[in-house]
Amino acid sequence: MSDLPLPEATNSPTPIADCARAPATNARPSLRSASGVSPYLSEASRLLEGAYPNLSLHYDDEHLYVMEKGTLYHVRLSSDRDEDTGYAAMTLTYVSQHDAAIESGRQPGENGCTSPVELVVARMGPSGPPDIVARGRLDVEAVAVDVRTLAMTSDMDGPLVRFLYFAYYASAAWFGFVGFRSEVTFANGRLRTSRLPASYLKLTKPDMRRMEGAIGPAGGGAGSVRLLTMAFGAEGEVEREFDVPLVGAGSMSGVEVLRRVP
Repeated sequence: MSDLPLPEATNSPTPIADCARAPATNARPSLRSASGVSPYLSEASRLLEGAYPNLSLHYDDEHLYVMEKGTLYHVRLSSDRDEDTGYAAMTLTYVSQHDAAIESGRQPGENGCTSPVELVVARMGPSGPPDIVARGRLDVEAVAVDVRTLAMTSDMDGPLVRFLYFAYYASAAWFGFVGFRSEVTFANGRLRTSRLPASYLKLTKPDMRRMEGAIGPAGGGAGSVRLLTMAFGAEGEVEREFDVPLVGAGSMSGVEVLRRVP
């Protein structure tokens, strides 16, 4: 997939309300502050509190939590820091909000809720507060995002964040996710996201008929990217090529990908 340039990801706002966050109820007695525990957790805690001054990071033997005004929430946090450049990146997901978004997306109709995930990029020294240089929603089309890997690195053009994540989308007719390999660069406080789809799963409502498969690039032309999927499921084994339109400087919509797969 590295032979083709990564199209810029679309960030078209979707008017869906954010899901409510439910306080954690299963924290263990061993719960303690993450600050000063290990280099990774200390840097993550410093970045979190710089980006969200109202939050503090805590952990027990199994989970991470944030404390907000005395209330504890179970979270997933992905972060990394490039020691050579001093840049760091982080995403924060509230587990209860994520689960609620997935559940609502599976329901018939389009009255679900969303679990927004923000990417925060900062410049961090060995100590002291981070300097937040850019932040923004990772995928505004998605009802939820599951970040699997996050790496703060750099190439000849400068610092960038590399991701593998699954973005979940919902409509009245279907629900599913697209797995993306993504790169995010930043300048003047703005994020620029490029990505290619690598896999998908699609459940067609109301009986939740299932299809899933791998996706790869098969060429491109003016105003679109051609993709190839090898899929299997309720319709048997399906091979399909399809075009995904590009918008502006080369945006690709995850919703459009999921609409066009079997």
